[in-house]
Amino acid sequence: MMEGFDIYGLEELKADIESVVQKYPDEVNSKMKKLGNQFKKDCNAKMPGSYQTGKHSIPKSWVVQTDQKLHVSTDVRIRNKSPHFHLVENGHEKFINGKPTGGYVAGKHYAEKTRQEYEDKFPDEIKEFIVEILGRQDL
Repeated sequence: MMEGFDIYGLEELKADIESVVQKYPDEVNSKMKKLGNQFKKDCNAKMPGSYQTGKHSIPKSWVVQTDQKLHVSTDVRIRNKSPHFHLVENGHEKFINGKPTGGYVAGKHYAEKTRQEYEDKFPDEIKEFIVEILGRQDL
């Protein structure tokens, strides 16, 4: 996931962005949740049908959370609470009756592939949103 960004030499733009976050917290929260839900949908689209059903199906186990302490969502946490998600994502050793068979199932890395796509897609989405909000403020 994105860790954040630093701006050098653009103090005015940085101040404008911070003022937008303070003036429009609901819109910022809404946009960040919308992007989190879009990430979730894109990741689920990569999952094969065998993971779509069952008691703890991977597509139904995504959780999108915003930072509730600040009540301004400049960051969204997306996680999957399915107990076998990490096994599908990262791979695992094969076991039969609790004993290792010496085999290994390679990880599928669906979330990692989606994250790599979002490294290009996310800044463009945020740029469009910021331009729209700054346009409303005549900044």
